[in-house]
Amino acid sequence: MSQDSQQPDERPDYPVEHVGHLAGQAEQPPPTGKKPWFAPNSGGVGYHPQTWQGVLIIVLVIIVITFLIAALKKGWF
Repeated sequence: MSQDSQQPDERPDYPVEHVGHLAGQAEQPPPTGKKPWFAPNSGGVGYHPQTWQGVLIIVLVIIVITFLIAALKKGWF
């Protein structure tokens, strides 16, 4: 093989953001000064609320689901 061709075990150089993406690191949004309502869990799978708005959304979803289950059991729908 000539020196100009790449060896099979050589990898081309990628930009840092491309390498981080391949390594499984989550892409971060540009800083806006605002905290996102939900953040990925540090351990395990999923997201958790990290602001009062996120907690409010979770509570409202639980209330709506509870109301729908009660309404279906009473025959309102």
